[in-house]
Amino acid sequence: MTPAQCAAARALLGWSQAQLADNAGVSRQTVVGFESGRRNPNQASMDGMLAALIGSGMEFIGHSGVVLRDKVN
Repeated sequence: MTPAQCAAARALLGWSQAQLADNAGVSRQTVVGFESGRRNPNQASMDGMLAALIGSGMEFIGHSGVVLRDKVN
């Protein structure tokens, strides 16, 4: 996941940076730093952010795209 994909995924979900942080179990500063390109989160933080976004229906396409899919229960 790139910083731009992260921001785009949040926008499609209507989530703030704080909401992603809460859902991912990371600090808001981790999300802010990653999306701004100033910080490379550790693997656990990246895994948490990806899991939160994918679990909410996001699909990541290559290194540039994101799509919001219907969640399958």
